[in-house]
Formats: sequence, structure tokens, C-alpha cells
Amino acid sequence: MRFVVPLVLLSCAVADHAVAADSQPAYRLSTGSIRVALLPVRCGRDMPVELCSTLDESLGVELSRDPRLDVLSSRDLEVLMGAQQLQALQSCEGESCFDASSFQQVEAAYLVAVAIGRIGHDALITARLVDMKRGTVLDRDDARVAKGSEDGIDQATREVVQALLVRRGIGTTLTVDNDSDKHGSPGVFFAGATFTTLGAVGIVGGGALGAMALLEASALDKAASVDKVTFDQGAGVARNYALGADVAFVAGTTLALAGVVMMIAGGL
Repeated sequence: MRFVVPLVLLSCAVADHAVAADSQPAYRLSTGSIRVALLPVRCGRDMPVELCSTLDESLGVELSRDPRLDVLSSRDLEVLMGAQQLQALQSCEGESCFDASSFQQVEAAYLVAVAIGRIGHDALITARLVDMKRGTVLDRDDARVAKGSEDGIDQATREVVQALLVRRGIGTTLTVDNDSDKHGSPGVFFAGATFTTLGAVGIVGGGALGAMALLEASALDKAASVDKVTFDQGAGVARNYALGADVAFVAGTTLALAGVVMMIAGGL
């Protein structure tokens, strides 16, 4: 009987541990990373709502590439805070909106709020970085881009937010993978240009040799009288010039075509 009580206590401890584990937040902070929450991008009345929905995803993906950041997307926030509270926060303007007590369940160090409106023919992108612990706006920045350029708005939004995080020492500057973004191969292109030049020289040389063959043959034809030995010598020279012209033309044309193909391949 003396083992019954310890076993009961052990069972209760295991049960309590299971309940505690189930009660843990769904989104845990990764070791060594900084958690940043993203509010849904707010669009002005004259901006397409679907654009801001797309920017939510684009911005979340971009910041998630930073190994220092643990990013909570706007969808994550909706799960943690509820749609109604998140919508009220999204439409709030002043610093009083960011009450630290409202974000206890989020467990994020910083909050990023982005809004897009229109000024003239430009889209105005404004971004705020909120210190969640103090509930204050830590930094802000903006950018203008042509209103009709959705790609430009997307790029500018990501750049503005990343600049805020980098400026405050939160994020890191992401280097562009030149191998993936680079188009074509300069080495192949310049090799093709060299082959094309050599091919052009060969074609020109072939033309010169062909002209010399014609001149030699024309001189023999116009001669009033010529002995057999002289004729054979002249004819041999003309044939050699003609043969050289054929070889130069074929080689030059082949090199030129190969060079053009290489230039096209290297430039793509």
C-alpha cells in the first residue's frame, strides 16, 4: 500500500504537466530570435483592398527570410487576438492604440504597422515600428511610388519595413542571391563576341583571297601569249587562292554563327 500514494501523486503530476503543455501559447518564440508581429496592411479608400491582402503575404515571406526574426503574420495575429480586436487595432491611429496589455497573448517584442494611401498620382507607403513592451512607436518611415505600379508598391513596402528593422538593429540586411537573380553568363557572352569577331575576320580574309584568285585567273585569261609552264604556275596560284578563300569562308561563317549563338545564350 505504501506505493499507492506515490503512484497517485506521479499520475497527477503527469496530468498536470500535460494540461500545462496544452495551455502553452500556440506560437512559441524561437531561441535566439526576435519576434516581430505584422498588422494587416491597411489600404486607403482609393487603393484596391486585394493589393493590401497580397502585400500581407509578401511582407511576411520577405521578413521570414531573416534568420534573426520570428515573424507572426497578420493571420497569426487574428488567431491569437481575434478578428474584432485586430480590426480595431488596425484602424487605430494614435500611440495609445498600442497598449502593451492588449498584446500579452502575442508575446512579440515588436509590431509593424503599414498603411498605404494616395497622394496625387503616387501611392504613399507609411510604416511604423512599435515597441510592444513599452507600447510606443519606436520609429517610422515612408516612401512614394507610382500608384499604378503594384510591383513597385510591393517592392517599396518590403524595403521600407526592412529599413526600419535594420536601422533599429532588429533585422539584418538581406543580401540578394546574385546567382539566382543574375540573367545570362558574361563569360559565354564575351566568348561568343570573340568567336563572332574571328568569324568576321575569316569571312573578310576569304573575300580577299577570292578576289586575288579572280585577279590571277583574269590575268591569265587576258594574256596575249603565255607558255604552258607560266600558265600552269598562274593557274596553280589561282587555285590556291580559291582554296584558301573557300576554307576561310567556311571557317569564318562557322565561327560567326557559333559566336552569335553564344552571345544570345550568354545574354539571356
